[in-house]
Amino acid sequence: MRARCFALLIASIVLAPAARAAFLDLASSDLGGNAVDFSSPGPGQLAIDPDFTTATPMTLAIVLEPEDGAAIAWNALVDNLTGEVWSAFEIEVVGASLDVGTATANAGRVAWIAFRSDAAEVRFDPAEAAGLDLGAPFGSGEDWGVGGMEAGFLLRMRPVPVPEPGTLGAIGIGLVVLAARRSGNVRARNA
Repeated sequence: MRARCFALLIASIVLAPAARAAFLDLASSDLGGNAVDFSSPGPGQLAIDPDFTTATPMTLAIVLEPEDGAAIAWNALVDNLTGEVWSAFEIEVVGASLDVGTATANAGRVAWIAFRSDAAEVRFDPAEAAGLDLGAPFGSGEDWGVGGMEAGFLLRMRPVPVPEPGTLGAIGIGLVVLAARRSGNVRARNA
């Protein structure tokens, strides 16, 4: 009797339809030349693993199933494969609201997280060369959340590279020239 019950239990698990959950619509996403792995461990959960090979933003179109409900918990293993160091990492949701979780730098340190209802900026100090973990992909920390959406939302992620010294120098020279020009215009008007 016990063996038969056990066999029925195994058959019901194997034959039961898998619970559907959120998925990534690659056709509607813009990876910006980067790569992403995506899984949904169950209804209301997302695991996103973006690999940034460029500093180009990535926009992911997430489609929800009815079983997901009105809120999604998500985490991400973000890899920096750009060869640049990042001063920050930006996250934005479109068509939903964002709940901030934890962020852990892989090589450096998270200095702070600036947050608004639809976006967050993770700042590094020192700059980050390896990437970061968002939420609790390994069970430690707090997952991020997305809520207030109906059938789906867009998730935008963008690394912010540290400006090169040459770029900073060019900006400085431009500001000096602009100040000199304004000063010359003020003198010309006063003459």
